[in-house]
Amino acid sequence: MGTARRLRLVGGMRALETVLVWDPARCFAYRVEEAGVPGVRAMMEEWRLAPSPYGGTTLHWTIALDVRQPVRPLWRAANPLLAGVLRRAARRLDLRIASAAVHG
Repeated sequence: MGTARRLRLVGGMRALETVLVWDPARCFAYRVEEAGVPGVRAMMEEWRLAPSPYGGTTLHWTIALDVRQPVRPLWRAANPLLAGVLRRAARRLDLRIASAAVHG
């Protein structure tokens, strides 16, 4: 915990994140220290995994954003885009978990 990572996302967005929680089987949470996104003052994400009563795993994703007023409507309009990003990230996470289970 407390580990920082710099990343560049599709579209050229850059960020500096600090890991708050890292439990590979249950939870990953981080806060964004610096974001190359106009109007974002603060951001935090949590990915929580839990056994599903139907088999497999349930993913609970929480994102908290503090954005400046002029760009707030743009973030609301971006919700469908964020949902697609989450789906793709969840699929990659699922593949990583499956690969880790196979490789011990």
